[in-house]
Amino acid sequence: MNRKNLSVWLKAMIICVGACGALIYALVLPITAGSLEPFANDAAAKYLWLIFLWVSGVPCYAVLAVSWLVCGDIEKDRAFTAKNSKRLKIISILAGADTLFLFLGNIALLIFKMNNLFMMAFCVLVAFLGIVLSVAFAALSHLVARAAELQEECDLTI
Repeated sequence: MNRKNLSVWLKAMIICVGACGALIYALVLPITAGSLEPFANDAAAKYLWLIFLWVSGVPCYAVLAVSWLVCGDIEKDRAFTAKNSKRLKIISILAGADTLFLFLGNIALLIFKMNNLFMMAFCVLVAFLGIVLSVAFAALSHLVARAAELQEECDLTI
């Protein structure tokens, strides 16, 4: 697969993830929240929970935007650059911060009886995935930085 095709496929996946996220945030969460135990009789708790989840989605869309920039550089055959290493580090930080926000927010909602154990268990699973993504992107950032250094050395040799 050449870099142009790779970039197109990656951008298509970013668009699909963004669209699926929009569907989840706009339809699935509001519909589901009305039927869950803590929210069945408490509209204020339901809307507090939804606002919390919508705020937690902001870093996710920031990650998609930064990923789009990386795809643009892949298309231009500039995948291994210090700029992309910094972008991958930003993605790692966003994933870690969003994971921490989601986990601590769920604990706070549980303390105030606006959460249940099922949602907390689901949150722990999502937090685990967030940590995995954060670590993976941090490692990828390091590898891209090293590859950029090697490429620069190679370019200077020639």
